[in-house]
Amino acid sequence: MNISCHVIEDLLPLYHDGVCSEESRALVEEHLVQCESCAALHRKMSGEEETVAVDDTAALQSIQKEWKKSRGKALWRGVIAATLVLSVIAYALSWVDTFKTVPVPAEAMEVSELSQLSDGRIIYRLKVTDGKAFYFDCFGYTPDGDYYITPVRSIIEGKPIEGEGLFHDYFMVDIAETNASRQKQGEPPIKRCFLGEQGDSILLWAEGMELPAASAELERMVRGS
Repeated sequence: MNISCHVIEDLLPLYHDGVCSEESRALVEEHLVQCESCAALHRKMSGEEETVAVDDTAALQSIQKEWKKSRGKALWRGVIAATLVLSVIAYALSWVDTFKTVPVPAEAMEVSELSQLSDGRIIYRLKVTDGKAFYFDCFGYTPDGDYYITPVRSIIEGKPIEGEGLFHDYFMVDIAETNASRQKQGEPPIKRCFLGEQGDSILLWAEGMELPAASAELERMVRGS
C-alpha cells in the first residue's frame, strides 16, 4: 500500500511510543523499509543517530588520547636515546684521551743538564722537540734491573704543557728512594735508569756511573721548591 510520508510522519510518534494499532504498525514498518527519509526521522526520534555520534566522538577522543600518549612516549624515547648516545660518545672520548696513550719517541726528546744533586737525586732538563703535550704516567722494570721512565701522550693531540715538572722542564729521579721501596717489596734494586720505553730510550743513569754535580743554581731551586 502506497502511503504518503505525511501520514507516516503523523503515525511515527504513536509507533515510537508503541500505542498504535497493529495495522498502523505494519504500515509504518513497511514504509520505513522503502523510505530512507522517514527511516532517518524514526532513528532520530529513537536517539540512534545521537548515540552513534556520541560513540564516534568517544572513539575519536580515545584515538587522540592514545596518539598523544604514544607521541609523548616516542619523544621521551628519542630524548633518552640521544642522551645515551651522547654519553657513550663523551665516555669514549674521555677513555681515549685518558687511557689510550702512546710513548713519546726518543728522537723527540732532548735531555740536557743531566747532573746529580747533593742529596743523591738525579736532575735533568727535558725538552720535547715536537712541541706536543706529554706527561709521566708509565714506569716499568725489567728482571735484570732496568728502570724505564716513559713520557706518554694521549692519541688525541693536546696543546703543549707549560710549567710541567719542577721548574718548567726540569725533572728528578730518586734512585735511592726507588730502591728502598723495591727492597720492602722483595724486588731487586735497579741498576740502570732510562728515559723512554724499552728499545727506544735514553740512558740517564747506570750503576757505577758518575754524573756531574748539579749547579749551585739548581741546588738553590730545589731547596726553594
